[in-house]
Amino acid sequence: GGTSSPEVLAAQDVLADILTYTLKNPDEMLEIRRNVLAAIDDGAIVSREFEFGARVAFAEALMVREAMSGAIGVGPLGREAAELLLELIPQLEEELGNLHPLTIDARITYSGYLAIEHKYGEAITILEKAHRDAVKVYGPLHMKTGEAAGALGTFYLMTGNPKSESSLQESVEIYSSLVDNSNQTLMRCKSMLANLLVGQERYDEAEKLLRKNMHEIADQEEPFMSAINTKGS
Repeated sequence: GGTSSPEVLAAQDVLADILTYTLKNPDEMLEIRRNVLAAIDDGAIVSREFEFGARVAFAEALMVREAMSGAIGVGPLGREAAELLLELIPQLEEELGNLHPLTIDARITYSGYLAIEHKYGEAITILEKAHRDAVKVYGPLHMKTGEAAGALGTFYLMTGNPKSESSLQESVEIYSSLVDNSNQTLMRCKSMLANLLVGQERYDEAEKLLRKNMHEIADQEEPFMSAINTKGS
């Protein structure tokens, strides 16, 4: 019972999921993830799958918090996440399988770390598989498939791969069908796609995307990183 009961930990996990989605309070989100993991390490009785989920979510929280800090390169939170994921991924593959959602999530998160380290080739290889697996497991119109497509499109863009447009467009279409236009990930993918279109001198298409983003930014109380990216474009 108490604060370490499976029910309380599950509720905290859901709250952290909500905070991750809104990105309103990344410090609280990270603290909740850390507390859940500490309770598990202290002997809270949970399923092996819940434990794996908590560890993957904590690694994701570390990466999100570091990204939102505006730091250049990999900092201590990113390194902590990478060490955890390197330990987790083989365990996930062995115990839950390659197509388990947590295995896919862990690979997507680890590819983000590799990209920050400018290891784009390795990141793309991992993410291409994660994207294929996400389509199999979640379906072609799921949020996680859109997340993988958006990250893949971004990495393709960074490396000059012509497949970047189709991946970014896939992500924009998926998110547009699932969330409202103020969603941070959707706005970021639109910004990346607009940057690609500007590079191809397709200014009318880029302007249309950017104007939509600027409209959403004006309606928000707090602009986040994607808002800054749009204004910078």
